[in-house]
Amino acid sequence: MLAQTHTVNVAGFVNAGTGDYRTGMEKARKLAEKAVALNDNLPAAHVALGANYALGDWDFAAAVREFERGLELEPNNAEATSWLALNLTLLGKFERAEVMFRQALRTDPLSTTNLRELADMYAYSGRCERAQPIYKELLQMSSSLARVNGRIALCYLYNEQYELAAEQNAKEPVDWAREFVDILIGIRAHPDADWRVAAEAYAEKWGRYNSFQLAEIYAWANDIDGAFEWLRIAREAPDPGTAFSKVSLLLKPINNDPRWPEHLAAAGLAD
Repeated sequence: MLAQTHTVNVAGFVNAGTGDYRTGMEKARKLAEKAVALNDNLPAAHVALGANYALGDWDFAAAVREFERGLELEPNNAEATSWLALNLTLLGKFERAEVMFRQALRTDPLSTTNLRELADMYAYSGRCERAQPIYKELLQMSSSLARVNGRIALCYLYNEQYELAAEQNAKEPVDWAREFVDILIGIRAHPDADWRVAAEAYAEKWGRYNSFQLAEIYAWANDIDGAFEWLRIAREAPDPGTAFSKVSLLLKPINNDPRWPEHLAAAGLAD
């Protein structure tokens, strides 16, 4: 599931994971393309088109170009700035993504979305020491924010602090996110336990809607074939979380497999 909540006014946007997702996004892209064709100088049209390239076509390089065009026309456009920052993160261009997130936060310093995505960028780039204070700041702003406790727990997990990870994750209010991280913790904290039982129960409960998370679980457990099978399902579903393939630390165990470049290309994330 895609970890962003940017609001772009594009007709045809539908819930990810539904059967009409591809059709809806294709219609939305055509509307955005028509708007750009009618007036190439409208920043909102370029932002809408970029959002469609990202969410509908998984063409993140094309999306970046549209967001950059939007900023060329309106340098302080908040939507273009935050969308560009997110897409740069997905492509692993962390240094420039940080600059754009900081710019977005200067425009809207209390944006929980931009703060969370800045912290995510730090976490994806292996800098949890910078991510965690921001996550904790977010919880101070609102203790009920979804999927923030789970993110802090993941940082503890990456540092092999399993007890702290479990303690933090227990506070996560979103069921699928909490159960997902619990499985990851169990794989490393209790290596003799049968993680597959929990993974299969998770798949039965959440299925294709969380196929990307299942790919991460199997990769984290070093079941390489299982991870690639779930990535295939994630692409077909489609699970928008697939957009985070290139930067997912949980998928690192499969990054050297010869099938990895093929997956990145199919997900629009090839170099």
